[in-house]
Amino acid sequence: MLDISFLLYDPDFCTLFTLVANSSEWINGRHCVVTKSKAVTGVARPTSGDDLEMLPEADRVSGSMTFLTKAPMRFSDGEPAMFIEYQKKRYKIIHADDFNENGFYKAIATYVEVTDDA
Repeated sequence: MLDISFLLYDPDFCTLFTLVANSSEWINGRHCVVTKSKAVTGVARPTSGDDLEMLPEADRVSGSMTFLTKAPMRFSDGEPAMFIEYQKKRYKIIHADDFNENGFYKAIATYVEVTDDA
């Protein structure tokens, strides 16, 4: 198979986006929501028709993006990312593929909200 994963770092194609996960923890006897984030470089593009067919019909209505990266879309403790922040918008990861043997990871995410801190 042809390895084209080098394109994920090519400045003509790549961009910066942020992986975000929310988890709950007990801190000093109180239940708290902890947000983790990690900046990743990769390719972001509108979702193609073939990829849209993998999504449930209700999720096809909202805007969706496909994100490709060489880094796993997980945090150091193995927790998967739930959201991606890109161009001041937050997308919820609906479908994720591990193509590590081909040199990349892929996620399809649907639009959730506008963020101020992206």
